[in-house]
Amino acid sequence: MFQLQCYDTIFSRRIPVENLNILYVDMNDIVAYKVQKRDRKEWIGARIQELEDSVTENVLPRGEVSGVCKYCRYQTRCHNSGGGLITRPLSIPKNSLKTH
Repeated sequence: MFQLQCYDTIFSRRIPVENLNILYVDMNDIVAYKVQKRDRKEWIGARIQELEDSVTENVLPRGEVSGVCKYCRYQTRCHNSGGGLITRPLSIPKNSLKTH
């Protein structure tokens, strides 16, 4: 939903949209969720500044934690850096696996 709101903020002047909706489609059903329109300019500007600062200072930017983190192969590294995944990682780094 947040991503859709950001797209609307970025493109609304060029592509006017009255309603924002997310569709979930599978072989048996289509479900539509209405998304509230929100101006995300402030968040977008702050995130851009944070990314620019991370490049200038040569540091990793703060992670953007979401539900898809549980599928990421780098979640343990992100969790251990303190800037990302806040729940216990589900993956195990290769360097911590014992070989037999």
